[in-house]
Amino acid sequence: MARPQQRPKGCWTCRLRRKKCDGTRPRCGTCDTMAITCYFTNQKPAWMDGGQEQMKEAQKIKDDIRRHARIRREKQAAATKTTPTSTSQQALLCFEDRHRSASPIHAEEEPVSIRSPSKSTDSVSADFDMRSSTVSSNTTFYPISSLQHQRDIPNLSSSDLDHDYAFEFQAKYFDHVFPFIFPFYRPGLLDTGRSWLLSLFERSKVAYHAALSLSALMFSTAMSGAYPGQHETCKGRLWDRLTQQADQSFRSIQQDLLNKPSSDSHDGLVKNAELMGSIVMLLVFENTMGRSGNWTQHLDAALALFKDMRETYNPTSTEASSSYQRLLGVMSIVPKYQLSNTHYFWTTDQSGFRFFAALLVFMDVLASTALEREPLLLQFHEDILSNIDDGSLQYNVDKERLSIMVGCQNWVLNALGKASALAVWKKATKAKACLSMTELVRRAQDIEDTLTNGITSLEFNSSRPPELPSTVWAYAAKIYLAVIVSGWQPSNHDIRHSVSRVLQLLKAVTSPPQLRTLAWPFCVAGCLAITIEDRRGFTGLFMSFTKAEALGALTEAHHIMENVWRHDETSDRDSWDLATCFKLLEHPVLLF
Repeated sequence: MARPQQRPKGCWTCRLRRKKCDGTRPRCGTCDTMAITCYFTNQKPAWMDGGQEQMKEAQKIKDDIRRHARIRREKQAAATKTTPTSTSQQALLCFEDRHRSASPIHAEEEPVSIRSPSKSTDSVSADFDMRSSTVSSNTTFYPISSLQHQRDIPNLSSSDLDHDYAFEFQAKYFDHVFPFIFPFYRPGLLDTGRSWLLSLFERSKVAYHAALSLSALMFSTAMSGAYPGQHETCKGRLWDRLTQQADQSFRSIQQDLLNKPSSDSHDGLVKNAELMGSIVMLLVFENTMGRSGNWTQHLDAALALFKDMRETYNPTSTEASSSYQRLLGVMSIVPKYQLSNTHYFWTTDQSGFRFFAALLVFMDVLASTALEREPLLLQFHEDILSNIDDGSLQYNVDKERLSIMVGCQNWVLNALGKASALAVWKKATKAKACLSMTELVRRAQDIEDTLTNGITSLEFNSSRPPELPSTVWAYAAKIYLAVIVSGWQPSNHDIRHSVSRVLQLLKAVTSPPQLRTLAWPFCVAGCLAITIEDRRGFTGLFMSFTKAEALGALTEAHHIMENVWRHDETSDRDSWDLATCFKLLEHPVLLF
């Protein structure tokens, strides 16, 4: 008679790492300290086979430990700081104080390492190739410091090299990086275009150095993917330069926050709008770098600036214009050229502010799903966002259309923001032991109807390419709402249908940059995927990206999904929600 399998004395993770385990459940102290998945099951995991799968799991755990090491250092440093309060000015001071300690980037750290396939990409004209496949493998890359040692090259001063570096990577930012991060933003000939970026770089050291840092990061990662194990000296020099640029950004933002003027004048308003945009650019850089442990302070500082500016120009009851329209009016020193009652040519200051304001509205909603708080700008959506957003390219209107900024139509994001606020209400009433399921279902019904009707309209017009990403967002929002109302039920028929539909639509997105912007829907649907076929589908999508394409949110989304799948046998899964998933990497994630 076979002896029954005995319960392991320690978790399988510690056994794999050959570490002492204290046996605490559901997470042992060792795994909890290292912020890694703790496998505490009676049955031996399938990957514990003494072969290739076990080696892969061991390497994955090592990668998680290295990736979380920097975040632990940041949290330890933050523990010595004063906890911020909720007021706008205190949020700004918190951000300033946060960056006085030290730069969060260290020269000895290595760039993010992600699988880099060599297959070609078929993308739309607005995209570009991050795979560097056209450069010969025999090309020699000389590190900057070695140029002075070449006899046929004149002696170059440090300032000459800095000047050349700045021009090169600023051009890379305009030609490649910005279109990759924001593939839906394509203003036409009659619009202001991206001239506001040039104006911002000229006036803001923070924005300028953040852009160069992002270009260096993308270039370094693309080079690592194209030439694995080669040109390490050149890559190291580039990474050192990236560190220097990031350090300069943090030093500059400290001074700018100390000198923040009042917004009650044109010059003060423009200066604060510039500061808000600079902080957002810094946030985009850090998030792309996969260092999102501090993003809440950055986002709250930018939101505080926006709210302060809006409150300064809050219209009186006798004025027909909104606060947002008044802001845009004061921001221009010359009258804006009005084409009609609602169509304008915007100045560079106005165009830049509009871009960052729309981006903040979008980030605010995504952040709320991870932070379990109501979106801070939800009450201003009607003031900022247009009632009409069908994906058509119109940048000269007086309110924002998110579909041409981030690929998600206004009504979808507004519904998601309301769902996030509903999750906060549910948690608060449940804590007071007064939750009414009838009231919860009633409140969710309006959101459900908006999403269902919107999806029907989008799929009826599915031949229009701009509407495909919005359909993905709408299905993911339905999954998110279903978990709020019914709890963690991945076997639910409606949830399974939405998960399968999201996967099907994601596979239809042929542009890697556009697919990258769908990290939040990708993660939400992937976490609720329960069939082997669906999970392989989500993994396959991620593995199709190169190292440079998968930087940031997409990689974090994939890590979250894998962590959720490993917890299939966890006894407390019924109490899970998507906010729990968004915190599995030790810190809440901003999947932007």
